[in-house]
Amino acid sequence: DDTDGVSSIFYANSLDGNEFSSPINLSRNVDPAIRPTIASDKQGKIHIIWQEANLLGNFLVYTRTDDLGKTFLPKRIITPDIPNSINPALAVDANDTINLVWSANLANSQTAILLAESKDGGENFTIVKTIASTTKPVVYEPILTIDRNTFHLAYTMLELTRQRFDSSSFVAGLFYQRSTSETLDFAEPISLIPKDFILADSPVLLANGLGQVVLVFSGFSSQMAFPSRDIYYMQSFDNGASFFFSPNTISNGNGDSTAVAAVYGADGTLNVLWRDTQKQNFDIFINRLMPGERDFIGSNVVSQNLGISDFPTIALSKKGNIAIAWADDSIGNSEIVFFTLTANDLPAIQIDNFFPAQSGIGETVTVQGTNFSNTLETKVGQLSTRFKVISNQELEITIPNGTVSGSIGVFSNAGQARSKQPLMIKDKVGVQPASINFGQALQGKAVTKSFQIVNLTGASKTIRRVSFTNPGFSLDKIKFPIVIPSNSTLDVPVVFNPTMLSLQGSLALIDVDNPNSIGLSIELVGIGLDNQTPLVTSLTPVGGEEFTPGQQIKITWRAQDNTSIARQDIQLSIDGGGTFPITIASKLVGVREFLWTVPEIDTTSAKVRIVAIDVSNNQGEAMTPRNFAIKPKKRR
Repeated sequence: DDTDGVSSIFYANSLDGNEFSSPINLSRNVDPAIRPTIASDKQGKIHIIWQEANLLGNFLVYTRTDDLGKTFLPKRIITPDIPNSINPALAVDANDTINLVWSANLANSQTAILLAESKDGGENFTIVKTIASTTKPVVYEPILTIDRNTFHLAYTMLELTRQRFDSSSFVAGLFYQRSTSETLDFAEPISLIPKDFILADSPVLLANGLGQVVLVFSGFSSQMAFPSRDIYYMQSFDNGASFFFSPNTISNGNGDSTAVAAVYGADGTLNVLWRDTQKQNFDIFINRLMPGERDFIGSNVVSQNLGISDFPTIALSKKGNIAIAWADDSIGNSEIVFFTLTANDLPAIQIDNFFPAQSGIGETVTVQGTNFSNTLETKVGQLSTRFKVISNQELEITIPNGTVSGSIGVFSNAGQARSKQPLMIKDKVGVQPASINFGQALQGKAVTKSFQIVNLTGASKTIRRVSFTNPGFSLDKIKFPIVIPSNSTLDVPVVFNPTMLSLQGSLALIDVDNPNSIGLSIELVGIGLDNQTPLVTSLTPVGGEEFTPGQQIKITWRAQDNTSIARQDIQLSIDGGGTFPITIASKLVGVREFLWTVPEIDTTSAKVRIVAIDVSNNQGEAMTPRNFAIKPKKRR
């Protein structure tokens, strides 16, 4: 806020979600203070860090309140020896350690992401890791979230030598790294930006404690018209080992979408907030992904005013309410707008049952559940139906022409729900269940499940073939065509053998004569897990050499993986590779060479082994192809 004549950091709180305390100027600065980040620990202490400028550069400044904002510790600079510190991000882990990541320009011309921690409640911060570094003129924008014992880090890397959007050659990298070790050894970075994207910014990183990690970001591809960014998301179902990129946008508008914020709701719903210009004005929009669903319910405008609304933020209260705030100049000056969404504002739709289980074209089906009052649309499978809301707990749908068997869906602005069992259509060939979840499967380790084709007609029907939209799914020991007698069923076994990692889906398309109907299909979904070992090649030494103790030699190798390498160890054998009892180096990340000082050993059967372990704990290795010798110098 620049109320006091310069950009300053202010604090206010609300204990009831309605009334806020008077703002307190925390920075009381002469030069600009920006980018505040805030986190609380188990003791209820609130830690705040921001970026503040002075004549020597940009520094990170810290303060804390132990009494819910009544008093604050005097602010102090926590990066006095790093005068180019920007873009801080805070997270508190399960041990109440305060973890801070930020971007910095170091004295050796390196631009880096640094990690510092405080184990004494913010009294002292110690730099423990340089996570990423480069000599390129870039700015890192890191974000950090901690899920149990896993540190998840994502960051954009923006090159300063090119102007944004100036050409298709501009690339802004979006990277992810994680650490699952107590010593905070981060795996090598995974590049997440899609190939045709030239910009990714405003990333938000969330983890739900169940191995699922979500990254939401604003993206701009070479196929999009300037300056129309859209909001995209990626999901990991294996705790960050691999990510699935959804090509469908969350924003789905014709404006410029950015300034992303997101939070998981108490029921596991992913709530995404952003600033958008699609209505010819800067407004705040929200979209939601319900638990177990693959598609967002649709965007809705939150701000709905004529002013410029920007910089949204979102949080979850202990009561499960969603708090939303943003900057808004509707009243002539940029102020902070705040409101709360309760369970009454976003009622979760639920389908408990429906009857009858079979229905004909033009007939009605009664659907029972909860929160049907604000229903906007109903579907059977892919087809929309007419509906009538009887009460908040009941509605009726009318089956339209062309309908085949499928789950019943109820949709509103607050969410969506689908029936677990499909509605079967009289005098048609149908399929059940409505969908199959194969769960997790290792690459090369197939999982088989079956669906059932049901002939509800008065005649025999020929199933000509079953095909799939994803090659990871196939038929198992069944050949078509097959004739199904009237009022009979056929079990169809399907094999899921993942061809890629993370979430993948397919439609099983069933070719059958269903007159005047849309195509019959069933949705299949599964998660591919990594079991490919890193590919390691030993380069030097090559074997046949003779080294002397104290001599320094360079060990080099190649290592690559389909995900990310978490660590590399170098080991020494003195019995021709039978055993490797001596560790030369361990926990190496991001390097493919090591300068080794030869130890005091006398052997003609030495070999070096490189062991690479990826983020899924798959291990690959390679050793020196031939023995080399270590011979002490002869004493005179």
